[in-house]
Amino acid sequence: LAILFDELDRNDEAFAKYEESLRINPNAHLVHCNFGTLLVKLGRHAEAMAQYAEAARLAPNDPLPHYLMGRAALRRGDSTAAIAHFRDALRRNGNDVRTLAQLARVLASDNDAQIRDGPQAVTLAERANSLTGGSDPLVIDVLAMAYAENGRFGDAQRILQEMLSLARAAG
Repeated sequence: LAILFDELDRNDEAFAKYEESLRINPNAHLVHCNFGTLLVKLGRHAEAMAQYAEAARLAPNDPLPHYLMGRAALRRGDSTAAIAHFRDALRRNGNDVRTLAQLARVLASDNDAQIRDGPQAVTLAERANSLTGGSDPLVIDVLAMAYAENGRFGDAQRILQEMLSLARAAG
């Protein structure tokens, strides 16, 4: 019910259901993750990070809490912290496509040139693209961004053209 209320933007009801769920089962790490995501949406970042930290404690090998901490850090405008959290997620699962793509996106496009790392962004994005079989438009977009950051504009244009062809073929 909490997820349903959250999707319907019935935030007060979602909040209450997440609290109830955690009273019933305080060790449900996915509930902590989902509750944290609601808290981020509500602008309650410190509380969200506490929920994600508890989820990480309960499921130490799951990359999801670390990925979500990274996303929350990005929403706060803290790319450095986000990168650290994404790297923590990848230490738990080096093939987590969403984390590979998100970290590549930050490294390819951050406003701070000190944070950008085009070669690493390409490596991460190419790995994510390989894992998806070249079929995920969001990953392809990140890969094109990484290529462009490295001055490989022809490769960026080529991969985006391939994505458009796939989209047209799929209708």
